[in-house]
Formats: sequence, structure tokens, C-alpha cells
Amino acid sequence: IQQAITEFLTRKWRRYQLQLSAVDGAMRAAIHRRGRLLEENFAEDGCWDVEFEMAPPDYQRMISDQGE
Repeated sequence: IQQAITEFLTRKWRRYQLQLSAVDGAMRAAIHRRGRLLEENFAEDGCWDVEFEMAPPDYQRMISDQGE
């Protein structure tokens, strides 16, 4: 019985880890996409739009450093 419980919990834990890594990957991709869109907007308009204010602080700092 103990082995069965251990195997069950191990399977649950592995599935949970897979879900976490999938979410992490999706979030990184979304932030990367958003950053690329911001750069494209800047190239077209020559100015940052409101979306810049909603970008992650690290990204804002990185872009501000490049601009000055």
C-alpha cells in the first residue's frame, strides 16, 4: 500500500512540475512577444505608447537606458 501511495504522489508531483514549466514558458513567451511589439510600435511611431507603462519594470528600465 505504501508503495502505491508513493507512486501516486510521484506521478502527481511530476504532472504538477510539467504544468508549472508550461506556464513559465508561456509567460516568458508572452513577455518576449510584448517587448517585440513595443519595439515595432516605437519604430513606426517614433514614440512609446501607453503599453510601455504596462511593460515589466525591468523591460522599461532596459528601454529607458537605451533611449537616453
